[in-house]
Amino acid sequence: MAQTIEQRIAEIAQGFGQGIQNYQAQADRQRAIALQDEARRRQQALQALEVSNQIGTSTGRFIEPSIVAPMVQTGDFSGLGSMLEQAPLTREAELRQMQLQRQAELDQLNRDYKQARINEMGRSKGVPTSKMTPDEKIEFKVKEQKALVEAGLKPEAKKDNITADMRKAATFAERVEQSEKVFNELSSQGFDRSSLGSMAQSYLPNALKSEALKRQDQAERNFVNAILRRESGASINQPEFQSAEVQYFDREGDTPQVKEQKRQNRLTALAGLKAEAGEKAISQIRQAQPQSQVSQQPAFDPNEAAKELARRRGAQR
Repeated sequence: MAQTIEQRIAEIAQGFGQGIQNYQAQADRQRAIALQDEARRRQQALQALEVSNQIGTSTGRFIEPSIVAPMVQTGDFSGLGSMLEQAPLTREAELRQMQLQRQAELDQLNRDYKQARINEMGRSKGVPTSKMTPDEKIEFKVKEQKALVEAGLKPEAKKDNITADMRKAATFAERVEQSEKVFNELSSQGFDRSSLGSMAQSYLPNALKSEALKRQDQAERNFVNAILRRESGASINQPEFQSAEVQYFDREGDTPQVKEQKRQNRLTALAGLKAEAGEKAISQIRQAQPQSQVSQQPAFDPNEAAKELARRRGAQR
């Protein structure tokens, strides 16, 4: 049966409408894909900008985010160090270097001054102590201890009945506790070793790393050496060190729960060393540190010795 004109028109209109719907659906799919691609590019650009800013802040050198972007995508920052070596220092970095150099000079002058004071006040006209009278030895000791106190150095501590193993464990415990203090201090300052920026910096030469990352790395080495040396007593190979890093320290991808678990592992290791050493050994190790690190009363009291010397001289008259 032949179609009427109206039927033909209706059929054509229906086909046209279906074609429009198909076209719109395809356009919507392409638009969604384009939006996803744009969002991904923006996210990558933001990550590249963040890494570029962190590297610039920590090293004093600038590298374009467009150069960092492929490294962020692949996670391979192995070529970043050679790129940064070619970049000039910023003004802020130059000033920081000058300040560090000046501080090093001042520290050396301070050490020289302290040593000079000891040499000046801690010696008794070059006479060997073996040839001194008892009173001369006391006077010599008074001068020497006063020189040490004035120079900011600690007079010698009294000996105690502590075994070599206890003293060794106390030394390792102190090193572990020092490392934990560094971790807590850096964390309170906002440093995150598990961040993408810190991971990128770890590929750089040491001279280009931030001060915070340098302190973190040193504290981690100090911690691992203390723990593993105590356990094995031998030198530590690279696989052992890497295994300890994964066990004790925050790394990229760690969740807050994993970070807390690692912190508890460190505290458990510290508690074990302290228990093995005992309070006396730990106290002795702390007393042996410079007074700038540990405040304590000197074992030898120069004032009491001076009074005793005056009493003896008065009795001789």
